[in-house]
Amino acid sequence: MNKITDFFRDLFSSNLKNTSLENILKSPEEITANSQPFYTAKKDLIFFPSLNAYGAFKYNVVRDIFANNKVITVSDVHIALNSVYFSLDEQKHQNNKKAAYKHLEFLSKQKQDEPNQSTKKVFDFLLSKFPTNSIFDLSAHLINPLIFINILEEYGFLEYMPQFNPWSNEYKHDEAIRLISNYFEDSNNLSTLLTEYISTQKPIPQKMQHFLTEIQSDHPVTDELLAQFFSSMIFSGTHSTSSFLASYIYVLFNQYPHLLNKPFNYNELEIVENEVLRIYTPVQWVFRTVREDTKYAGVDLKKGDTVILFVGAANLDPTVFTSPNEIRFDRKTNHLSFGMGPYACIGRFVTHRIAINLISYLSDYVHQINFIEKDERHSIHNAMLKIPLIVSYITK
Repeated sequence: MNKITDFFRDLFSSNLKNTSLENILKSPEEITANSQPFYTAKKDLIFFPSLNAYGAFKYNVVRDIFANNKVITVSDVHIALNSVYFSLDEQKHQNNKKAAYKHLEFLSKQKQDEPNQSTKKVFDFLLSKFPTNSIFDLSAHLINPLIFINILEEYGFLEYMPQFNPWSNEYKHDEAIRLISNYFEDSNNLSTLLTEYISTQKPIPQKMQHFLTEIQSDHPVTDELLAQFFSSMIFSGTHSTSSFLASYIYVLFNQYPHLLNKPFNYNELEIVENEVLRIYTPVQWVFRTVREDTKYAGVDLKKGDTVILFVGAANLDPTVFTSPNEIRFDRKTNHLSFGMGPYACIGRFVTHRIAINLISYLSDYVHQINFIEKDERHSIHNAMLKIPLIVSYITK
């Protein structure tokens, strides 16, 4: 993280009076206001010397690099984190994406509107364990464990990790919540868990075995890479989804409680969902790497250069989105939160399914869950906006 901190210190020192990264991203209004010089700059790519990196803030530039550019492509960062799944060979990568949809069918578009009875069981269980006569963070006690346990089950790991399985004799609730919180606070803890799992010759879930048989990796899949692969898949499926859901629940409960009344207006719920994804972009920036010398937007780029796509800023570009910080039901332009093109997020349909399911369950408790803090407070973690949901819960 030191490199990232140095980057943003350089990024804002000359233009924005030494405003810290956390202050810049504490709210959408701050992002829009402080990105204004870059929205209106003549250059589409801004060079920041301390990291030897370029930044793209404008919506149309970020979208173009996501969707069309074959030279500025998946980053060395992504390759390092998950070199089993990601490949510089686009045909290989598309093969891996198809294999993911095939063997992890919950990722597919066809499943996005389906109710998930397993998730409902976990939700009910977690609800029964809510702290009583106290205030607590809904993210730590519901959203994070719900997603983490659900993802483990979807991948087939849950039966082999009884410490996270609510129906196992080895499950201890307080300890499970503590461990899951640790994984959300520091992804290295998750990597350690999966490394230990692989090193003790625990079974590879059948779904993941089938998935691995069809992956076209650029490297032999060693135990170390296998642990990185599993960790990356779980991390990607939990952190960004949790960040989004916290913001979505906050907005619905505080601004649109009528949408929680049944029967649901699914069209309006989805509009708010997409506006929340746009305004409170879970992953605020992503990296791309230049693969060969090229000229892009009048800038001479060299092989190996880093381009940072500020997705959160692009989603609030006032030249594209009128009143960008407001939820509007008449938006026509799509957000970029899941990326575009060959390396777009494979979990976008899962995010929708979990959101619809969770709102369905929570709607029955709209009058029992009370938000103690009415002001949104965001914090930075791995390029993600996270909002603590401090609530009280009244039992029936």
